[in-house]
Amino acid sequence: MYHICPMPFLNSGVNTFNSLRSGFRLSVGPEYSLQEKDHLFFMLLEYEFNISKEHFYVNPDLKLSESDLLIVHRIIRKLNSGIPIQYILGWTDFDGLRLKVDHRVLIPRPETEELVNLITTHELNRPARILDVGTGSGCIALALKKKFPEAIVSAIDESMGAIEVASFNAKNTGFEIDLIRRNVLIKDWTIGLHHTEIVVSNPPYILEQEKNVLQKQVIDNEPHIALFAPNEQPLIFFEQIGIGSLEVLSDKGRLYFECHENHAKEVAEMLQKMGYSSVEVYVDFRGKNRFVRAVKN
Repeated sequence: MYHICPMPFLNSGVNTFNSLRSGFRLSVGPEYSLQEKDHLFFMLLEYEFNISKEHFYVNPDLKLSESDLLIVHRIIRKLNSGIPIQYILGWTDFDGLRLKVDHRVLIPRPETEELVNLITTHELNRPARILDVGTGSGCIALALKKKFPEAIVSAIDESMGAIEVASFNAKNTGFEIDLIRRNVLIKDWTIGLHHTEIVVSNPPYILEQEKNVLQKQVIDNEPHIALFAPNEQPLIFFEQIGIGSLEVLSDKGRLYFECHENHAKEVAEMLQKMGYSSVEVYVDFRGKNRFVRAVKN
């Protein structure tokens, strides 16, 4: 159950962003730590009022209007009802890009930024073609287009809603990517996708039986089609993408996955059995097995 907090700042003479910060801390529910509340507060300042953290500290007594207070009131109400701040504000930052997000796409995680960094660390020869499988908001495809501006970047997703969000983000960021609606669980999803040097994917990898260990905020708001894999076939997306990538990749092309921490080694073993070489597992910033890289022979 979500916590409903009073809004002490509404009738307490709050008229600066500094005093608003104190009111925000009191008004946002106890499920958030003080550090998390401050992180949310500074996101709100930047996205809603275009005030950076640095600007706030230099000018803490910036004045608030009554309409500003009503905006913050609305946001806190939604936060306390369990809606993620990124969906409330409509934006998130990913690898230096500001991206639109809503209930049609997952909110990009820090681990996925690490996946992008893993690719750019290894790909020193600047790939000519890149394919992002299951693009969602387009975060990986657009970040890689930013890193490799000369590359032709294509991105596929089963969800038309995701394609629409990714298309908006491509236009808004100014990075051109080719967006195609495809379902990787359907045969021949690779038609027209060939001679690619890099295939990257962050497919659904949380098991349906693990729903009870996820935050309620995630379960209630983020698209399940992008989160969950069936209990009886936990690696189904990795298997189909791995098989298809043998057709899509050029010789010595590279395949990158973000994986469930408990299944990364299984994914690596599966790719070796498919005939990939130089298969390696990499850990994320928490030290958990999270990424797999493989090379097509």
